Amino acid sequence: MTNIRTHGFDTEAQLQEHLAEMEAETSDGSDLAVRPVDLAQMREQRSLARLRDEIETLRRQVALVKEEASMLAKNSARRVDRDAHRQLGDYPWAKLAGAMASSFVAGRLLRRLPFGTLATAALPLVTARLAKSR
Repeated sequence: MTNIRTHGFDTEAQLQEHLAEMEAETSDGSDLAVRPVDLAQMREQRSLARLRDEIETLRRQVALVKEEASMLAKNSARRVDRDAHRQLGDYPWAKLAGAMASSFVAGRLLRRLPFGTLATAALPLVTARLAKSR
């Protein structure tokens, strides 16, 4: 019967020599056992890699939000412009500016009118009319 432990070696001395060589190779600082510092470092590296992935995901999401906001702003401006053209015809912004300017001028003119004297003259007429309607 063959001794399985010494299979492949002719003598016990060859087996011992091979084992000594293997021990020397593993004790040269390239231990097969993982040191606790290495485990902590590996955990930190994994954590750092996860954080980098999350940051990249967030950057992509922010880019998408910016793009969507830009598209919404452009679509809103187009819709407002289209509605203005539909309501006011050609050159809607010029017509709108004209209406605003005329409102401003009318307001200035109405401020200069003597509403105090007009109201004093019209007050008896208004009260008489109100009294009649009751």
